[in-house]
Amino acid sequence: MSQRLALVAAIALALLAIPATSPAQALPPEAQELVAEMQEIEGQLAPIQHLAMQDSVIQLHQDAVTDAVRKAMVAADSANAQKLERFDAILAEAEAAEQAGDTATVVALTAEVRELQPQLMAAQQNVMAQPEVEARMTAYFDAVEAKMIELDPNARALIDRLHELNEQVTAILGAPPS
Repeated sequence: MSQRLALVAAIALALLAIPATSPAQALPPEAQELVAEMQEIEGQLAPIQHLAMQDSVIQLHQDAVTDAVRKAMVAADSANAQKLERFDAILAEAEAAEQAGDTATVVALTAEVRELQPQLMAAQQNVMAQPEVEARMTAYFDAVEAKMIELDPNARALIDRLHELNEQVTAILGAPPS
């Protein structure tokens, strides 16, 4: 399940991310202020989102996104099937090693994940715009947002403000909106 959460978290960051800047490229002061407000709002929304994520319907949407992304990754390159299988195996092995107190194995598996993860992230990024994946992600985010608002009606205003700030930052940086 932790692998699924990591994948969904990566998807969420990709969709509602501030446009990427290189380390040498500092954000303009007006963008920094907006980003600070975004972080504050994200902090306010985090506990509500966490509760929403516990809902069984939300978990079904999450599973559908994960499955769509994995299938698209494998369809794009059959080598991704082996990489995904190994990634799943590493997670299971690392959990067992951690429970057994086998630090050396955990360290070795962590190194292997560090090599494998960029390849999987690149493969994931390459399939994000596919219609099936996009449709599943949209349904998922709509469901999460609706559940958050159901749990706390004040979340609507925070979510709207977060989207507004994201658009403003995007405009300042001259990147297409995410």
